[in-house]
Amino acid sequence: MTTAHRDTHQLAWEWNWIRQSLIEDSLRFAAMGGEAQDSEFAELLTELSAVGMKSASLLSRAIRDASLSHVRVLKPLQWFYRRHIEKPSSDVETLALARVTQWRLLRRMGDALESKTLPSCLEETVQQVINSGRQTVDRLTLWLERASDGEERLKQYREVDREVIYELRPFEDDLSKIPGLGRESLEQTSAIS
Repeated sequence: MTTAHRDTHQLAWEWNWIRQSLIEDSLRFAAMGGEAQDSEFAELLTELSAVGMKSASLLSRAIRDASLSHVRVLKPLQWFYRRHIEKPSSDVETLALARVTQWRLLRRMGDALESKTLPSCLEETVQQVINSGRQTVDRLTLWLERASDGEERLKQYREVDREVIYELRPFEDDLSKIPGLGRESLEQTSAIS
């Protein structure tokens, strides 16, 4: 595999993985919003879901514009956390996990921007997604600070975050080597007419 092809290959896996991970949290927010017991909480979850889906949509378009392959992601970032913890059983646990995964995604995107290796069409989009993501993290942090055991759950999931990062470190240069992570399309993404 040539260097250019390897770089394009890794970009495709990285950005499809981030896109799918944003979708995963957004779907969870939407489901929780539908079950919320009060209107303020339902509104927060609906807004967080919409922001995440908008970010995922922007990334999908940028992936296409950068002529990167589509990867059907089977294991979004959240999957790796769930291997280390029991399934969240409360709103606090679910939002604490989302707060940690959103922060981790922001770190990955920020590192990619700093590396100055992104195609220009991805660079601008990633900056937009980071800005939206920061707002999401801030809103989740504020909500968790008000929750009775929010800080405790956040601390627990930050410990899990360290384990997940250690687990993923050997694959940083090629996410496609993670067993079962996804399937890459043989064709590049294309615009829908």
